[in-house]
Amino acid sequence: MARRLGARRGAARPPGDALAFDLDRHIFYLFGQIYGRRDQQLAKSLRPFGLSVPQWRVLAALVDRGACTINRLSDLTVVDRTTLSRTLDRMEKNGLVARRRVEADKRSYEIRLAAAGRAMLRRIWPVMSYHNARAVAGIAPRELAQLRAVIEKMIANVAVPPEM
Repeated sequence: MARRLGARRGAARPPGDALAFDLDRHIFYLFGQIYGRRDQQLAKSLRPFGLSVPQWRVLAALVDRGACTINRLSDLTVVDRTTLSRTLDRMEKNGLVARRRVEADKRSYEIRLAAAGRAMLRRIWPVMSYHNARAVAGIAPRELAQLRAVIEKMIANVAVPPEM
């Protein structure tokens, strides 16, 4: 039988300990496990294509949403602007994306998917489909719809800055 993901090792905490914390019941720990493990596996699968996980996120966002500013792309990909800027530099150098100055704001650039980026998406789509299917294997469509609805509510909750 497989051990629980974060099964406790070492000394147990005294009952009533204010610092008692069960990682396996902490939803964000579990999300982190899913996200981190999938990204590790995905990185291995994308490496032969010369693509990183952040680059995949950029391609996916651009094919879905069309041309975006770096701020919008940072929001969609959940990649900080500094890392995203370096990622976009590499992608532009490799011909996957193109930048164009925004007419209304000469300081801003719009990033769009280039033909080579579309071609790359076609090449890696079977890899992405495999990883996506593997992650949700054994979960009924109804359960996935419920999970998606709950996650969308949580995203809305954290999109608003805290009132602390």
